[in-house]
Amino acid sequence: MATTWRKSTSNELARLSDGIPNRVRGTKVVRWIHKREVPQGKKVTYANMVCDYRPLKEEKYRVRLTIGGDRLDYENETASPTANLLDTKILINSTISDAEEKNARFMTIDIKDCFLMTPLPPGEREYMRIHSRYFDKEIRDLYNLHDKINQDGYVYCEIQLGVYGLKQAAILAYKLIRERLE
Repeated sequence: MATTWRKSTSNELARLSDGIPNRVRGTKVVRWIHKREVPQGKKVTYANMVCDYRPLKEEKYRVRLTIGGDRLDYENETASPTANLLDTKILINSTISDAEEKNARFMTIDIKDCFLMTPLPPGEREYMRIHSRYFDKEIRDLYNLHDKINQDGYVYCEIQLGVYGLKQAAILAYKLIRERLE
């Protein structure tokens, strides 16, 4: 069972980075760096591994990494405007009832990847450390991490795109969506 969870952890670390050829597609959310590359005075947060068994998914044993947003100093507004549940129900209900009469169609889309992978401005990147015990030999070799493991046992990374736990992910995604729709 330990091998299963280790592989799922490797898949998640690769998914957030550049992937694993013929197995996992990367998203370039993080870039592995040396500790010395963290800008002076910038806070470094922790990684939280969330493990779950999802029997209906292709990868049943799933590890998802969230960052410790509570340790970051993002000082701007983080909340984004959203529709409440009643507004959403009214929109869907009225649209569907109109659609039946006019032979129209209604479509919704899931924009989770927009939220998760919204670019962080270069000067506003965040930093995280992950203990080296989470990186098996495959990942260490693939990403050439052996020299990036710091004396404290951690591997550091620059967060380049929105990710679970990042305080500003919602407002950055909202602004990007608004800009593109306008």
